[in-house]
Amino acid sequence: MSYFPKPRPDRRRVRRWNVLWPATLKIAGRDYRCTIMDLSELGARVEAPGIQYAPMRAEVNSEQFGSLAGHFRWARGGHAGLQFEAAAEAVLQVLKPVVPGLGRRERTAPMQASGRQSDLAESRGPQERARGLTRFRASGPRR
Repeated sequence: MSYFPKPRPDRRRVRRWNVLWPATLKIAGRDYRCTIMDLSELGARVEAPGIQYAPMRAEVNSEQFGSLAGHFRWARGGHAGLQFEAAAEAVLQVLKPVVPGLGRRERTAPMQASGRQSDLAESRGPQERARGLTRFRASGPRR
């Protein structure tokens, strides 16, 4: 039995782009300052400490692209996932000018283990991804 947990498969349908942009969240008529941590044509991960998120409608406003509306799909601590209401094609038209490469569909190939114990392969579970944490596991034969 290995001490290191098995890596979880990435369940994301599209690639996320790390941006770290200041923005404003409009929730129930009130404005809250936030940071857009990453985004895709389907949604964005925002950080706004002190906000109690609920599954409701919100609008994110940024100097880079303007405004996009959506619904919160998950929340952990000060981070939350906002799924955009607009179709992916419409969001791409808004975001492509400010996020180079957005909309490309290729996925990176998984790392191949070389069989040496010293090799490390990165693995991030959903909670670790949401908190920005990374776990590592030794690659090679399992005992």
